[in-house]
Amino acid sequence: TDALTKLEEAEKLDAKRGEIYNVRGGIYVTAQLRDLERARAEFIKARDLLPGTLPPVFNLAELDFVKHDWGASETAFKALLEQFPKLPVQARHLVLFKTLVCLVKQDKIAEAQKLLDENFNFMDDTPAYYFSKAILALQAKDTKKGNEWLFKGQKIFKPPHSTAYVDSLVEARYIDELTLGKPEAASANPKL
Repeated sequence: TDALTKLEEAEKLDAKRGEIYNVRGGIYVTAQLRDLERARAEFIKARDLLPGTLPPVFNLAELDFVKHDWGASETAFKALLEQFPKLPVQARHLVLFKTLVCLVKQDKIAEAQKLLDENFNFMDDTPAYYFSKAILALQAKDTKKGNEWLFKGQKIFKPPHSTAYVDSLVEARYIDELTLGKPEAASANPKL
């Protein structure tokens, strides 16, 4: 509530600052508010005021992910990669990982496996490889193997490097929110 009040004050000072709307949209996405339509309107304002910038475009794709509109989210993340071909590896891997989740959720397993094989390996500086392996195992109902991959990924990549991946698993309902405070203990409890 305080942040929203401060954003209103900032908007009165300079209503053309796209960052205001992007941050406000992010607040509306939080579990406490979860007003996705208001978030979408804010992200669209941000995108219009900040053309050619990544954050509002990513956040619009993320909204479809949060809504479990896997097809729309897949399309949006793929378009994002085309629009921003030179993303830093950390951002690129996260977008690719979210695309992989969307593919798996649509039962496009072969396409998801191909994405993993072509983009990630165990030597990467991101946890995308480990979490992708976990998702594929969990979707195949191999909870033991999925949990092993989750454990490896969280053991090698501590927060903040693994937080966005864990959050994605929560949003996709592969793990529950109760494990977020204990990354080393996070295990899958898929609700497929």
